[in-house]
Amino acid sequence: MKFLICHLSDIHLVDNSDKIYNRVEQICSAIGSIWNEYTFLLFAVTGDIAQSGKAEEYIVAKEFFQAIRERITQAKKDLRVEFFFVPGNHDCDFSLDNKARQNQLNIIQRLGDSAIDESVINQCVE
Repeated sequence: MKFLICHLSDIHLVDNSDKIYNRVEQICSAIGSIWNEYTFLLFAVTGDIAQSGKAEEYIVAKEFFQAIRERITQAKKDLRVEFFFVPGNHDCDFSLDNKARQNQLNIIQRLGDSAIDESVINQCVE
């Protein structure tokens, strides 16, 4: 299997009026100039998919990535297209901040390793 990796980063999607949102065709055209020799295309999307981690921004992101997948698979049906996402700091919704979240490190240090169980981890990553 010969695969191609396309790296996108810091796209900061907010809504469908964003410049990147309306560049699906250009992104696909750029890849289309070389995709014929590949059977697998991986998009590595690293850091700051959204602008502020809001649910509605991820709806826009989902539409954006679905449009890319659809455009590519229509043009080259035998090309498998997958996405790998690594969130960045803008992908966190800091409006959900609270005292427990702000003091997580202090709480964990006070508990000590022996007191950390799944409930503590779940609370910290909530």
